[in-house]
Amino acid sequence: MVLTNVLYEYYGIKPLVIIYEYDAPFIEAKSNGYYKDVRTTLSSIFGNTFKGNQYIDKGIMTGIQRIAQESIFGSLIILQYVLLQMMSIQTSLA
Repeated sequence: MVLTNVLYEYYGIKPLVIIYEYDAPFIEAKSNGYYKDVRTTLSSIFGNTFKGNQYIDKGIMTGIQRIAQESIFGSLIILQYVLLQMMSIQTSLA
């Protein structure tokens, strides 16, 4: 949150935050036995970055798995995946 605040103060516009492959550390941690530690830390970071942060305009997170087994976002990812598939079908039919 501090970085987005500094960017906003310096440039005068709210930045777009992109977190690429957010789920890679979770996958690695699960394979190596330290999943709880990573989940606690990264969930806090992601929550502070996106929830209630008045200094960002928009945020985008991308993952490397289609749907993570144990997601920090729960059913939200499944809903987004279904909506993207529906949009893809509509585009191909048009």
